[in-house]
Amino acid sequence: MRAFRCLPAFSSLASQRWLRLWPTLAASLALLLAANPAAQAQTQAKAQTQAQAQGFSGVWQAELVDDFGRPQRCVVELSATGSIMGGFMASARGCAGDLMSLSRWRGRGRELVLVDISGATLAVLRDRGEVLSGRMTSGRPLRLYAGAGRAQAVAPRPGCAVYYGQSSRCADARDLTAPALAPGQQTSLRIVSLANVRVAPSFSAALVGQAPVNACLQTDACLRQPDGSQWCRVQLDGRTGYITKLFERDGRRFILFSNGCVPGRRE
Repeated sequence: MRAFRCLPAFSSLASQRWLRLWPTLAASLALLLAANPAAQAQTQAKAQTQAQAQGFSGVWQAELVDDFGRPQRCVVELSATGSIMGGFMASARGCAGDLMSLSRWRGRGRELVLVDISGATLAVLRDRGEVLSGRMTSGRPLRLYAGAGRAQAVAPRPGCAVYYGQSSRCADARDLTAPALAPGQQTSLRIVSLANVRVAPSFSAALVGQAPVNACLQTDACLRQPDGSQWCRVQLDGRTGYITKLFERDGRRFILFSNGCVPGRRE
């Protein structure tokens, strides 16, 4: 019985010894981490990953354009729960096309990478404050607006997904994609916003000139670039150049030209 009465005293004594040893142990652990850059980097990377998980996780309202050029909205949920396949778990509700196969997500600095069930990248989006925007690997633009399931809910912006030039009206579905032309075929385009015409189908290419609003231009070829942008080859003042279909400025997306043009008719 005497031995049993000593147990509480022994437990208390052990606790006191651990308390006295703890500062030394903590200091030793800190020295080990400082002396091991790899372990320190791993700890920092883990902390950064957890911070990204908390920053991106939640319910998002997705806005994209389908195969027929029609704006679509659905729900994307990004979980803070890790996946055994890497990254974090994700799911899509009411989404069509590639987003139906959404399985996981991962952070990459200020970027969000969406991944399908095979591990292939579906989209890369950039954090722009209240919205994540970027493009699908198919080239289509994709935006995620913060939904009610996040700590700081932000309602989707009112208005159009894509505007008709600088006007307040929405672009028609038929005008969201460039014309599909067979070899040797031509069609007309109506400029609906002051548009830069460039020597090559790239935003970094030099300028040929600017096409004014309501100008009717002829095109004989339209193509989609690897970054998803669509460009049509046109003639401006006798020079050949390229004009992009969609443009974005200050968070507002709009078309630069409509498909088809009747000379002398203003819209």
